[in-house]
Amino acid sequence: MGLVGWILFWGDNKDIILSLENAHLVLIDYILSKSTEIKIPLDYKLKQNTLVHPIFLNNGNLIIVVNQVLDNNTHKQFDDYLDIWNGNSKTLENKTERTKNSKTIQKGYLFNRTRKQVTPIDIPNSLKTLYTRNPNSILIYDDIKYKDYTTYVPNIELSIYDISTQSIKPIVDSLPFFNKYLSFSLDGRYLSYTKENKLYIYDSYFHLTKEIGVFKTAIEIIWNTDSLTAYLISNKEILQLDLKDFSIKQLLKTKDATTIQLLNKHSNSIAINQGDGLIPYYIDSKKGMLFKTINLKDNTNSLILIQGDKTSTLYSTTRKITQIIWNDTLNTITFSEENFNSPPKIKLIKNKKTSTIFENPMPKKLYNWRKQKIIEFKDELGNDLKGILYYPKNYDSKKSYPMVVNVYESQFFKQNTFYVPSINESTGFNIPLLTSLGYFVFLPDTKINQQGPGVSALNCVENAIRIVLNKEKSIAKDKIGIIGNSYGGYLVNYIITQTNIFSTAISGVAISDIVWDYYSYNYNFPKPSYYKYENGQYGFNISLQDNPSLYIKNNPILYAQNVQTPVLLFTGLKDHNVHWENTRHFYTALKRYNKKQIALFYKNDGHAIANKDSSKDLTFRIINWFDYFLKDNKDCDWINEGL
Repeated sequence: MGLVGWILFWGDNKDIILSLENAHLVLIDYILSKSTEIKIPLDYKLKQNTLVHPIFLNNGNLIIVVNQVLDNNTHKQFDDYLDIWNGNSKTLENKTERTKNSKTIQKGYLFNRTRKQVTPIDIPNSLKTLYTRNPNSILIYDDIKYKDYTTYVPNIELSIYDISTQSIKPIVDSLPFFNKYLSFSLDGRYLSYTKENKLYIYDSYFHLTKEIGVFKTAIEIIWNTDSLTAYLISNKEILQLDLKDFSIKQLLKTKDATTIQLLNKHSNSIAINQGDGLIPYYIDSKKGMLFKTINLKDNTNSLILIQGDKTSTLYSTTRKITQIIWNDTLNTITFSEENFNSPPKIKLIKNKKTSTIFENPMPKKLYNWRKQKIIEFKDELGNDLKGILYYPKNYDSKKSYPMVVNVYESQFFKQNTFYVPSINESTGFNIPLLTSLGYFVFLPDTKINQQGPGVSALNCVENAIRIVLNKEKSIAKDKIGIIGNSYGGYLVNYIITQTNIFSTAISGVAISDIVWDYYSYNYNFPKPSYYKYENGQYGFNISLQDNPSLYIKNNPILYAQNVQTPVLLFTGLKDHNVHWENTRHFYTALKRYNKKQIALFYKNDGHAIANKDSSKDLTFRIINWFDYFLKDNKDCDWINEGL
């Protein structure tokens, strides 16, 4: 945010504007037509990349936060030719070109409106702040103490700073910093956090901590705007927490695991610069609460209204509900509804009565042929999983069809999504495009267990294919291909080193060597990559040092010599999420053993092959590849030349 011109900040009552011009702050009461200049005693000169933001406190005073990016001249004498990485560094985030050799300092100032006085807030720059509207204190935390880059966000040491005494009192140590758990009430009095599955509420007025209970599933806390109650939302229930006596009342209980989303919650403008994305949410429950729920067992979508003591299910469907809009009194709601074989239509709920107000004009002949079947199967541990089988256009049970299997994590949630044919997919994979060309398309779930992501996915996919071949005899079992993108690409890389059930494979923007990637620096996030293995998507939940055999068993590149499946690899040369060298490494390994393969390196794309020409090219090459190996269409020059 620059300092040229005026930048306006409105107080909650919309009767105060704080404006900024050329580094001068002016507090304007536009009702009384009075203004007060606020002079900040900075010990450095404000620059273009300065962010100044006011926080309006409950007592009428203000806290003014100033963030300034300064040049770090420590290594100026040799930074043109040398970059030093210190072994004790806890600021590896600054190793990108954008942040290299710079540092940010944050200063806070308390403005007393009555005295028209500005007082610096003396908080060490090494600590980060969580400003609330509490006029007496500021939340502060240390995110350096426990930073070892094994988690995406480090654990923090959380404390409270007393403004009047300028003293610091600890609240909790080694706290996981996740924004759904760590939150605060609108008045700033109460702070919530979870540790070891237990929810705690901290009262900053009396410096007391209350244990609320054990929650084994993730919860989200939404504060009432009156700061007297809060709502705890899990995947099974909605609870109301009374902040006076900490009693709990159950408002809604679901039979099956359910995604529950409070729609008419809102964030607050003070949630700025709150480090790592901490944004508390609030609700005025007097107006009612509108929820969207998704049953994870059958994908039933529901809209539920809670007003006072009454709970009403306004609408429930096995179709997908999106783009929900409501009025202030919640008696008028519009939403989009779709299914895999029905394009989006607009529906209206008016005084709890539902009607369709817009039918999609898309010709029915473009989609009414679509058919799918849900395939239920189990993994080796007996967990219930599902797969979605999409049928080819003009399906005839007496004919035989090839099948493309797409792998990732859980995919059952896609069941009721209406996909539009496209030749510009960033992954090159499009379900209706493939089904219209005569392919079955199968999306099986995978689930990580203690054997690691590759081994467990192999078991899931093999079980799913065995079941789907038994359920649908029209699938040609010798004409099955597999495709995956990003994490799904890693699964493809691993699976084809362990089984020959696929006639061909396609792997995009994928990790091929997890040991190399584990020890790499990720310029996209930016930090060392081992966090995503020890505490992230890849689900090892243990370090390479503590269980090297687990990593070896799940590392595709170590088994490249076993691959018998022709494979198409692709990546973008600007990909720093999953570094493009992963693709070249796998290509080189397969090349060493004379395996059938072609690798595509898109020069102007990153983790998504998003450029229009590139995505079109990729989509057609994927179709060519599957046609070549699954339909025996061998008249394709670029494949014949490459193999």
